[in-house]
Amino acid sequence: MEIQFTYIVNKAKQYSELSDNPSKLYQAINDISESIVDDIFNEYGVTVDKFQPVNVLRAEVARQLRNGISITEKLVDDIKERIRKKDFKYFNHLPEAVVNEMVNYEIGKRDMFANWQKSWAIFHTFFIEEQLRKPPSYT
Repeated sequence: MEIQFTYIVNKAKQYSELSDNPSKLYQAINDISESIVDDIFNEYGVTVDKFQPVNVLRAEVARQLRNGISITEKLVDDIKERIRKKDFKYFNHLPEAVVNEMVNYEIGKRDMFANWQKSWAIFHTFFIEEQLRKPPSYT
């Protein structure tokens, strides 16, 4: 049982470091396997039928990774700006229902990413997906 606790503590330390250090987070995102990236893209960019800004961001980051583009904080900020501006031509690869909802999405006084300031909050799902695919090694 001690081995399992050590594993959990080590994962928590790893995730805490990624949460506190965006440059390490983006490097870790760039190191995610292609199959995980494909799963993430399919989950957030192919099988969706509703516009959710954060999920569109996740899908676009996965798409960029699939295209061999390194993810950086600047790239993520650029994608967020395209979402804010409802750049439907840029996102024409998404399902039509999502693009239509994006175009019709009412922009309020509050930024659509206001609750998503920390990169870890947005991208932790990439690592959860990876964790689900790789069973824990307690050694």
